[in-house]
Amino acid sequence: MFCRCLLLCCLTSVCFAANALAAWPTFLGGPDAAQANLPLNWSPDDGVTWKTPLPGHGQSSPVQVGDMIYVTAIDGPNKETNRVLGFDLKTGKELWRHDSVSSLTVKNNAYTCRAAPTPVADQAGVYAFFESGNFFALDPSGKVRWERSLIGDYGKYVGRFGIGGSLAQLDDREFVLADNEGPAYLLALSKATGKTMWKTAREIDYGTDNGDRMKAYCTGHVIMVDGQLQLIYPSATATIAYELDTGKPIWTVYHGGMNASARPIYHEGVLFITNGSGRMVAVKANGKGNVTDTHVVWNAKKSVAKKSSQLMIDGLFYMVSDDGIATCRDPKTGDIHWQERIDGAYAASPLYVGEKIYLFSTDGKITTLKPGRQFKIL
Repeated sequence: MFCRCLLLCCLTSVCFAANALAAWPTFLGGPDAAQANLPLNWSPDDGVTWKTPLPGHGQSSPVQVGDMIYVTAIDGPNKETNRVLGFDLKTGKELWRHDSVSSLTVKNNAYTCRAAPTPVADQAGVYAFFESGNFFALDPSGKVRWERSLIGDYGKYVGRFGIGGSLAQLDDREFVLADNEGPAYLLALSKATGKTMWKTAREIDYGTDNGDRMKAYCTGHVIMVDGQLQLIYPSATATIAYELDTGKPIWTVYHGGMNASARPIYHEGVLFITNGSGRMVAVKANGKGNVTDTHVVWNAKKSVAKKSSQLMIDGLFYMVSDDGIATCRDPKTGDIHWQERIDGAYAASPLYVGEKIYLFSTDGKITTLKPGRQFKIL
């Protein structure tokens, strides 16, 4: 059996009580994430509150609300089992696990998604979506509130690598992206019942019939533009903004690329999008229809991250490329304040916590930077 290990970056200096167990309910955290206090240095034997083994394979991130941490995984040589686990935040003790039979079995290897979509959580529990199309809502005790098979409802996903986009949520609903080589769609589901609120086809001119160039693994982002909420979802080739209540497209920008996986960032009326192929665009988010020729403020391709999401901190834009080039840009112009090589390769998104930027390399090295117009490793 393959075992991962859940190492809570509640390292010993993290302050739980100060923020009443502030939540990390979704991919890349929540509004309280930056207020935590993490150390600069730790090791397997120093500065760690607890660690616990995790069964199976999982590429998703843990999520946390209150005193519960939720983790997803798959298991079996053909990914026969979907698994959701609940852990106690303070002790790391496994409190329950929910195993279920996958609706879509494929060979379990490093080239397929393995519980890649990160779940979302709230006070009612956890909502977990798997690349097999299985969807579960469980309460904090692990009891199933409702479940669905999206491939049973809407058809089998097509592609070699699977579905990887994480869930996005509002108070009453969650959003599921099924970008794949078959019919791709975006779905809004009621948190209370699991019923479909709306379903929208991904209407994108990919410029090809090659399914491998029509896939993406993005997480949606809800933004406010001129008093109207928009749901932003990048894909291969293009990014679309949708109405939250209907799923109707508001605007589309074409930027090329494939395998996009980063969650876009919104700042002062402009959306920052990486295309998965080493290029990014800054787009004014107040357009209608195809805004490719009218609303792009600037674009860049020098040392742009293909996999990881970016950070916006105090009016400065940060990213780390796959080959370890860290960059700080002016978000208004795209001009580079600094650009420096960090040892290692990078796929994980950087985190901003406690006035520090943490970069996580694929071989486990963590580099900590001080935000600002001057490059400084802490």
